[in-house]
Amino acid sequence: MRVVTWNALWRDRDRRLDALCRCLAAVRPDVVLLQETSPDHAAAVAQRLDLAATAVPPRDRIKPMPGTDTISVPAILARRLDRKKSIKLTGGGPACWLITAAVPGPDGGAVRIGSVHLAATCAAGRMTLDPDYLAAARGELGHEAIREPGLRESVATRLQQLATVRAEFTEQQPWLLAGDCNFVPAGIEHRHLLRSGAVDAWEEGPRPGSRCTIVAANPLVAETAADYPDLPPGLPMLDYTLDFQFHSGHGAALAGWTIGVPAPGQDWPSDHLGLAVDYAWRPRLR
Repeated sequence: MRVVTWNALWRDRDRRLDALCRCLAAVRPDVVLLQETSPDHAAAVAQRLDLAATAVPPRDRIKPMPGTDTISVPAILARRLDRKKSIKLTGGGPACWLITAAVPGPDGGAVRIGSVHLAATCAAGRMTLDPDYLAAARGELGHEAIREPGLRESVATRLQQLATVRAEFTEQQPWLLAGDCNFVPAGIEHRHLLRSGAVDAWEEGPRPGSRCTIVAANPLVAETAADYPDLPPGLPMLDYTLDFQFHSGHGAALAGWTIGVPAPGQDWPSDHLGLAVDYAWRPRLR
């Protein structure tokens, strides 16, 4: 099973639809997990990829982004989806949802899939530099001791959201959770998920190339060096990772790689790179 997760960037996403679909079609995914999409945008991507099913939140529960009429939600695209469920996560604004559905798995069973968008931190790459965040990730202090208020509050929100998310997946059924997690590798929230039994596909499978999904060379990334006054001398900007795929350990991630760096003269599909992972699920489920 090849699974791609990709934050499509809510602003001007229809203008970049061709670029997004071109990159997705090139890797021929079985399942696509989008974030910052809409019911119409997700349906258009599914049609281009010949994926028949789309799971999105119900329209009457979706609120537009502040100051706009644009919808930003996660979605799941596949040939077949069963038992769909949409959960609005507390805090973090209108984009923060968990969408789940079952896709056919090995031996007649099913794999529970989740597409998630967690609460963001302004200039999220600061998590790779903030000494309090890094100390809390190592277990040397609690996240409540992070001195920077915006970072401290966003961590607390994400941990609360992850408690809701993790409760949706049982240990008896194979599951896969992916999306724009808005935390960094080996960060507080990342370690929290690993302690709960989740397996990080980035760490398990071979990774051709970099694992970074936010790259400074991308002109759609809104951050500048001014957002990072603590950068080491001579480093003009950061490349870092916010997008992940986690699974239950009922199978194995064979390989993971990023997609979305355009050929010269082509448009960037999003401010994020997509993450593609190949899985082999065990033929007998626990």
